[in-house]
Formats: sequence, structure tokens, C-alpha cells
Amino acid sequence: MLSSISILFDHIGKIVEELHNAIRWKSLQKMEVEFEKLTALLDCLKSHFPKEFVETAFAYVDQHLHFVKRYIEERNINMVKQNFDCIRERDLPKAKLKVYVFLKSQRDFDYGKEEKVYPKGHIYDFYKDIRDITKEAKNEVFVIDAYVDEDLLNLYLEKIPIGVKIKILTKQPKGNFITVAQKFKIKPKVDFEVRRSNDCHDRLFFIDDKCWVMGQSVKDAGKKPTYLVKIEVYDLFRKVFDDLWKTASKLV
Repeated sequence: MLSSISILFDHIGKIVEELHNAIRWKSLQKMEVEFEKLTALLDCLKSHFPKEFVETAFAYVDQHLHFVKRYIEERNINMVKQNFDCIRERDLPKAKLKVYVFLKSQRDFDYGKEEKVYPKGHIYDFYKDIRDITKEAKNEVFVIDAYVDEDLLNLYLEKIPIGVKIKILTKQPKGNFITVAQKFKIKPKVDFEVRRSNDCHDRLFFIDDKCWVMGQSVKDAGKKPTYLVKIEVYDLFRKVFDDLWKTASKLV
């Protein structure tokens, strides 16, 4: 559980910075998108803890989130900034500290069997675990990776069973990815699409109704220490990235 919580806080931190930039640029459309992502991730985080703890630890976060939402709807950017600054600079750091104090107060951390850490150089172990996960797909594999290269197709997705839908959301493909992806798409009985979004910053695998988060892009995994963690609350993560997929531009 501790690893999952740390990853959630990492993702929340990224969204907080994206929302901070949207407020600074006075982009109301971007504020709405990032605010929805932030509230979804916070709901996911809070679902790991008892209701009584959440009501105490996140009281000020929730209070100011309410006002941020209200002032975004009213197009009052100054008040959005004022309330969001409280969340970013004070409320969320305090809530984070309370969460880790709470976790440390528990005798046993539930690390689970589906939280994997890879020391530097363990490239093959990471590759094998991803292959084992993707081979279990029955309906769909949805990959989010900002900097994919052709290895994703050649090594990780090439053996996915026929009939499984494959979607890739990226930001800046590397190497020969586009060329290989175009060839991959015309394989017989392949349902395959690649889309591009500037808002793609994360690294996840959705395998049917499961979600795995990676510490590094697939092309770099194992070159430095990294991790692979199964996220317990699938629906909230899936909604965020389904929405991003809908607004992304078709690449292949």
C-alpha cells in the first residue's frame, strides 16, 4: 500500500503543477480539465483510508477545492488562484504529512504481491513482467507513455492475442516508432490506434480492468531503478485517461 500511496502523491503533484500553470496562464479550459483530474486522483487516494481519517486529514483541502470549483465556474481567476494557493502551498502538504504519519502508525504495511521494484540494470526482468501482464489481456490494452519508441511494439505488444484492441497515447514518439506503428496497424486482424496529446505525462498500462503504473518510460525502464505497481482503484484512473484519449489527435 505504501508504494501505491507514494505513486498517487507523485501523480497528484504533477497535476497540481499543471493546474498551477493553467491558473498562471489564465486558461479556464485547462483549469477545468486539470481540476477534474486532481479531484479524481484525490478521491482515489482518499479511498485507501478510513472515512474518519479522511474527513480530518483532508478537511481544508476539500474546503478549498469547493471554492476553486465554484470560482472556476464563475470565471473569477483571482479567487481561483487565492484558494488554489492555499491547497498547493499549505493544505495538501499538511494532508500528505498526516497520511504518512498514519501509515507509519500501522504495524504492518500491505505491500501486496503486485508492487515490483527493479534495481538499475534489471531490464530483462522488467520486460518479462510487462510481457506476462499484457499476454493476459482478453479485450484491450491501453498504454500511456509520453516517449514511446518502437520497442513498445516489437518487444511488449507484438505477442498480444489476436482480437485484443490496442491503444497507445503518447506525446513525443521516439526513434522509428511511427514507421513501425504504421506497419503494425496493417497486420491482419489487428485493432490498433495511436493518438497524441501534449497533456500526456504519465506511464501506465491498462489491461482490461486492471491498471499498472510504471516509474519510467518503457524505452528507459531498467536503465535506472524503477517500479511497476498495480493501482487498486481502476475506475478513477481510467476515466481521467479516457477523457484525455477523446481529446487527443490521431497519429496512426
